[in-house]
Amino acid sequence: KDNNEGYFGNANVGVGTKERYTAGGSLNQFKNSKQISLSLNANNINRENFNFSMPGGGGRAGGPNAMGRNAGGDASTLNQNGGSGITNLMSAGFNYRNDINKKLTHYGSYVFSNKRNQTISETFQQTFFEDNNNNNTQNVLDTTKGINHRVNYNLEYKLDSNNFIKVSPQFSFR
Repeated sequence: KDNNEGYFGNANVGVGTKERYTAGGSLNQFKNSKQISLSLNANNINRENFNFSMPGGGGRAGGPNAMGRNAGGDASTLNQNGGSGITNLMSAGFNYRNDINKKLTHYGSYVFSNKRNQTISETFQQTFFEDNNNNNTQNVLDTTKGINHRVNYNLEYKLDSNNFIKVSPQFSFR
């Protein structure tokens, strides 16, 4: 049991040209069957930091793969990789897992993301007529914003060594 206790984490910071940045970190605690993780990230380099399509952020596997970056959530209505323009992303995730007893386990996650994508475009059109020319210049600033909350919870009851019942409600709101 003593080998299943401890804290670990990581932190990262990066700075580039044109005011680009990335920063993030995670802190994890394992104590016997209880696992807790917190992850924070921010960047303006068009990069997702969480795997937002991973439902549940855990599962029967337990261990380190159930925690940390696989925080769960859904950002499918936002541009996943930033696409054109510059995407500013701030996100935070929290995971929890604990065995209540030998037959009953519960685990879940909460993820928050705040995303803003900004695209600047300029179009110049020149039309030639017999008597004159027409020049048209169009400048467009397009900003898309999205806030997402995602909550996953799982309750598992082990019937025997091969069978279990699992209840998995999920909530997401924007």
